[in-house]
Amino acid sequence: MGKVWTVARRELGSYFTSPTAYVLLAVFAAICGYFFVTLVVVSSAPDVSGLLGNVALLFVFIAPVWTMRLLSEERRAGTEELILTSPVSPWQWVAGKFLGTLVLYLAFLVVTLVYPLAVWHYGGSFDWHAMLTTYLGLVLLGAAFLSLGLWASSLSDNPVVAGMIGFGFTLLLWLADWLGGSVGGRLGDVLNYLAVYRHLWDFVRGVIDTQHLIYFGSLIFAGLFFAVRSIEARRWT
Repeated sequence: MGKVWTVARRELGSYFTSPTAYVLLAVFAAICGYFFVTLVVVSSAPDVSGLLGNVALLFVFIAPVWTMRLLSEERRAGTEELILTSPVSPWQWVAGKFLGTLVLYLAFLVVTLVYPLAVWHYGGSFDWHAMLTTYLGLVLLGAAFLSLGLWASSLSDNPVVAGMIGFGFTLLLWLADWLGGSVGGRLGDVLNYLAVYRHLWDFVRGVIDTQHLIYFGSLIFAGLFFAVRSIEARRWT
């Protein structure tokens, strides 16, 4: 675990020693502020579920941007070979990259807490249980998107190409139920199950279902597993 955390700290340091994280955070806060004003303040509805649902949609676009360089840039720079011959295993390397990016994601989610707290402070009443389960769903969704983005980053030494592949993954999961309705049949049923928003919606309603936990856990494991396999395949070629 120590090696994983070392990689994670290195990754976090690369974010916060450059303006990238701060610019993304400022843009993210501005967009969330816009959603808060239009969905809560203007409508005078003390319901932040719509705001948090739009936060989930934002990460369809943000997750590929965060992850596109994580493994592809190491490969392009030639540092991947040095890492693979070091005492750090591919699993530890990928897990550290994932953990570092996940901590950054959690920091972004913390920023959004100001909105439900503001509603509560000014006398609004809403379901705190549903809000907490919504945040649990957002954590799981973000972790799933980041793991799939890591897998995409392992498939190319070009960060832009990796970002496009990662965006394809997240967009497909977001629109899968729409595709399932168009296709129908067994394939449609599979696509409907893969639709990430269907699984997130129960969390927004305050429901924690085991099948949704299994769904997100499977996506997280699959993304990390295939990222490691992709690296190991190059290790022996």
